[in-house]
Amino acid sequence: MQERKITERVQAEEALKESLTNSEAALKELADQKFALDQHAIVAITDVQGTITYVNDRFCAISQYPKEELIGQNHRILNSGHHPKEFFQEMYGTIANGKVWHGEIKNRAKDGSIYWVDTTIVPSLTSEGKPRQYLAIRAAITERKRAEEALHESQERFRLLLDGVKDYAIYMLDPAGHVISWNEGAARIKGYRSEEILGKHFSCFYVPEDCEADKPSRELRESVSQGRFEEKARRVRKDGSVFWADIVITPMYDDSGTLKGFSKVARDITEHKQAEEQQVSQAEELAHSRQALESQTLMLQSVLNSMAEGLVAADEQGKFVIWNTAAEKILGMGATDLPSQEWTEHYGLFLTDTVTPFPKEQVPIIRAIRGEVSTTEMFVRNPKIVEGAWIEVCAGPLKDKHGVVRGGVAAFRDITRSRAYERKIRELNDELEHRVTERTAQLETANKELEAFSYSVSHDLRAPLRHISGFSQMLVEEFGSTLEPGAQHYLDRIQAGTQKMGLLVDELLNLARLGRHALRLQPTGLNAIVAEVLAILQPEREGRQVEWIVADLPAVECDPVLVKQIFQNLLANALKFTRPRAHAVIEVNHQQATDGQVVFMVRDNGIGFNMKYVDKLFGVFQRLHSADEFEGTGIGLVTVQRIVHKHGGRVWAEAELDKGAAFYFTLGVGKEAETKSNGATAGGQ
Repeated sequence: MQERKITERVQAEEALKESLTNSEAALKELADQKFALDQHAIVAITDVQGTITYVNDRFCAISQYPKEELIGQNHRILNSGHHPKEFFQEMYGTIANGKVWHGEIKNRAKDGSIYWVDTTIVPSLTSEGKPRQYLAIRAAITERKRAEEALHESQERFRLLLDGVKDYAIYMLDPAGHVISWNEGAARIKGYRSEEILGKHFSCFYVPEDCEADKPSRELRESVSQGRFEEKARRVRKDGSVFWADIVITPMYDDSGTLKGFSKVARDITEHKQAEEQQVSQAEELAHSRQALESQTLMLQSVLNSMAEGLVAADEQGKFVIWNTAAEKILGMGATDLPSQEWTEHYGLFLTDTVTPFPKEQVPIIRAIRGEVSTTEMFVRNPKIVEGAWIEVCAGPLKDKHGVVRGGVAAFRDITRSRAYERKIRELNDELEHRVTERTAQLETANKELEAFSYSVSHDLRAPLRHISGFSQMLVEEFGSTLEPGAQHYLDRIQAGTQKMGLLVDELLNLARLGRHALRLQPTGLNAIVAEVLAILQPEREGRQVEWIVADLPAVECDPVLVKQIFQNLLANALKFTRPRAHAVIEVNHQQATDGQVVFMVRDNGIGFNMKYVDKLFGVFQRLHSADEFEGTGIGLVTVQRIVHKHGGRVWAEAELDKGAAFYFTLGVGKEAETKSNGATAGGQ
């Protein structure tokens, strides 16, 4: 019995020793695991209320709090205020239900600095499955987060820059030619919204004949073989309109040399084509890729180097972040680190008088940083541009998605040659104007001399005509009964000829007097003048059926005496050339021209004339019908033209054989009427 008890005791002691050995091993293993965890991770333990019960040295190092200031504090002591309330509600809801939570947390250290940690929180559960404490294991990720923020900021600045360049279309193609990115400039120029064009083949921008010739694919192949493709060609917008574009296609490769796609830049040059040789249209096509930062930077550099215009951009502090090759070539210098107050002197910027320094506060890029949009011309003269150069600058602000100005961008081009062309054109115009003035004066002198000559000749012809008429009349009266029939016939012909000659002389005198007649303009009702003329013509329509259609004519500023002659000549002509009609219809009316001028019209249903000879109507002594058919001197319409021109108007006629004629005239010159009047010859329209 005694021996059995000794044996049981020995066995119990051995079992106790083994248990102690196992416990010590387990504790050592647990200590080793804790040591390894402390060496790698940032560890903290909190109770279910969030009170800190344990932190390791790495936790103290990153938070800058000693252990005695952390133990017993709520974990909110590290809250940076960055995360919304819902973020922590979701986290506590997860661990309170006994589940593991993982996420990234932005905390604030004791000195106020910010740090990021990648956190895993593991709840320790009771036998009932309720959390009794939380173990938080963290890894520092501050440097990675800063790198991500820097990358995002750079990407955002790049996006703002491209969207700020409204005059360029910048987009990216995949290796097969499908659009994979689209900027605001491309949307404005091409008419496609981003969601409409992404994924489509870029051949939709080409005219049909280019597509049939497989030109889009050939351009991509040439850009790959030559390293770059550039041309000025026609392109098509969404609405089908055709324009001219200056196009650059550049292949894009990754670090391994694999073709990733193509960057495409286009500038609308329609106005330039029209100004040079009236070529059809212009357009600008631009393309860019929005992939990784490295690809975007490479594409931007390709875009900037392919531009013929200078492009510079600065941030809100005035530090230049973009300065392309063309900018350095045009300004003769690269970007500077000098304060913006010294830019005018450094780059040699002057006002258009070429001697006054450009006001510092008005420099376009500075105005752009202030949020202003501007377009201006300036003169550049610095040691590298001895002769100086003229540039045209367009500048505007760079804004983020909230509308906050983040800097400014300016595009500029060298206009030295175009300024020289403009100066030459002005000199030629001045010389031409001087010549026109001289020729006009000479023409006026010649016209006055011609009018004086016509008046003198016509006046001097009256006396011999009276002698011929008087002596022939005396022969008839004294010897008529003794004359043979043939002699009597000759005397009758002499009488008729002198009468006709007298009428011609009278008409010539009237025509000559028109040149000397000074206009006496006054408001005049034209219906009263027409009524007066119709009364004068009453004897000529006796025994005929004539229908007069006279509209309500407006009052105009004119010389009533001369305008009466216009209507008298035109209405007399209408009466004469409707004589073969059993029922004559003569209309007096007016209408409004496209240039705002009032056009007066006299129309008849007479015999008309062939429009082939319309330019003879207003020539002196020019007649379209023989004197045997219709009497007249051929001066009436010349008189009408002189009076109309004296009023600054124009006169023309329209007709068709055997279907009547219409005469139109204005009493004053609008822009369009003046152009037509200057193009009209003395023979009429």
